[in-house]
Amino acid sequence: MILTVRHWWGHHAFSASSIPIVLFCGDFHQFRPVQERSILLPSAAVSWDVDNSFKAKQRHQHDKAHALWKKFTTVVMLDEQMRAAGDPEQQRLLKRIRLGVQDRTASRLA
Repeated sequence: MILTVRHWWGHHAFSASSIPIVLFCGDFHQFRPVQERSILLPSAAVSWDVDNSFKAKQRHQHDKAHALWKKFTTVVMLDEQMRAAGDPEQQRLLKRIRLGVQDRTASRLA
C-alpha cells in the first residue's frame, strides 16, 4: 500500500519532515469485531456484563484502543468494494462467510 501511495504522491511525501500517514485497510462490513466489541465506542457504552468475561484489564485495554482510534482525524471511506468485482466465485464466498453458510465449494479452496 505504501508503494501505491508513493506512486501517487511521489517520494517527497515520505521524507523525514512529512506528516505520518497510517492506512487501515479492511472491509468493516464484512466481518464483525473480535469479541463483538468495537473500539469505535468507549467501554462505558458497551455491554460488558452479559457474559461476565471482561474484567477491568480488558476494559482498560479497550479504552486505550478507543483513545488511539479517536486520534485519527481524517477518515476516507470508500463507497464501493472493488476487490471481488470481477470474481463472481469470490463474491459468493464472501457472501457465504457473511451469512455463516457452509457448503462443499469451500473445500476447493484448501
